[in-house]
Amino acid sequence: MPRLAFAGLLSLLVVSGETAMAGAGAGISPVCTAPGDQWWPAIHGDTIVWEDGRGPGDPDIYAWDPVKGERAICAAAGYQGRPAIWGNTIVWSDNRNMATSGTDIYAWDPVNHEHAICTQALWQESPAIYGDSIVWTDYRTFDVSGTDIYGWDPVRGQHAIYTGPNSQEWPVIYGTTIAWSEETWGYDIGYDIYASFAGGAPVPICTAHGWQLTPAIYESTIVWQDYRNDPGDQSNADIYAWDPVNGERAICTAPGVQEEPAIWGDTIVWADARDRDRTGYDIYAWDPEKGERVVCAAPGDQTVPAICGDTIVWADARNWGDTGLDIYAYFGWGTLGKGDLTGDGQTDDTDLRLFVQAFRAARAGQDPVDPRCDLDNDGRLTSEDARVFLGYWLADQAAATP
Repeated sequence: MPRLAFAGLLSLLVVSGETAMAGAGAGISPVCTAPGDQWWPAIHGDTIVWEDGRGPGDPDIYAWDPVKGERAICAAAGYQGRPAIWGNTIVWSDNRNMATSGTDIYAWDPVNHEHAICTQALWQESPAIYGDSIVWTDYRTFDVSGTDIYGWDPVRGQHAIYTGPNSQEWPVIYGTTIAWSEETWGYDIGYDIYASFAGGAPVPICTAHGWQLTPAIYESTIVWQDYRNDPGDQSNADIYAWDPVNGERAICTAPGVQEEPAIWGDTIVWADARDRDRTGYDIYAWDPEKGERVVCAAPGDQTVPAICGDTIVWADARNWGDTGLDIYAYFGWGTLGKGDLTGDGQTDDTDLRLFVQAFRAARAGQDPVDPRCDLDNDGRLTSEDARVFLGYWLADQAAATP
């Protein structure tokens, strides 16, 4: 790289006006902005599903894909929520039978259409799915063993996965691995992460002090929301991960709350409150090649992300006063260049100006530091961030040039 003064090179690039898309069709787009709240999105392939509150009653299940567009999956009486999807099968928690069986697990697919998976007494909730296998949190023997993990597949039908002491909650599944968060009792109440591999006995994945919650899984990697560094007021949650090769490791320990992680391939995403006073909750991502980056820092809260392939989807409150919570997505995240600070799918003059303004503000002693520009994650904007950003920017431009 030519040894030009950073400020001089920035000025030259801004004047040149050269821009380039990081990838065709890449960037942030609304998926659903219907009135009422759209919440808890999930994604597999090109299909996004969510819990939808547009109707006059309780929430329903809706879906969208680029071919069929938006459509209702289930608008039965009662509450339908917390959907999950794999392939063409969508599952959710459903309380249409609240008076008789409590909250049940229902599913829909294009062959069998809508059908009940579990209508056992008391509550079944928080379903997850992989292939033909569905797992959920089950309250049927709550007075004996707390909440348990149950499952269903077309060969075995409905079956218990783990009914041990304490409560097991928030199960996730990938292949023959099932992981969950398990309540523990000791000096105080905590939650640990456990997993069962290939139908084997549960093994501890993380038993650190504090709460380990809301696990997610891809292949052999398990991620979760971790309160081991919390001062006791739930103001500091971090993102941790485990896999059989690397063991346990911290993914993000930034100030504030990092929560609701999701994972696909090597990319982990989560909702992040480190900059809450300025932009609310934001969506962040991490992968081993590009490190930690901002996915979306729009005004209002962006929460409960999900990811599949190059698409990241979340619930978004930017239009809260008009339409409530909406569903937004970043399409083509895998094509994003590191120089795209704004997350709009382009590495262009807007990114340069954003960095220059943040850099000048930091030099003038203005706080807080814009986390999108803090490329070495040390809480400051220094000449090292400027050097790194310029390298990213030029590399993106070169890659996008025919």
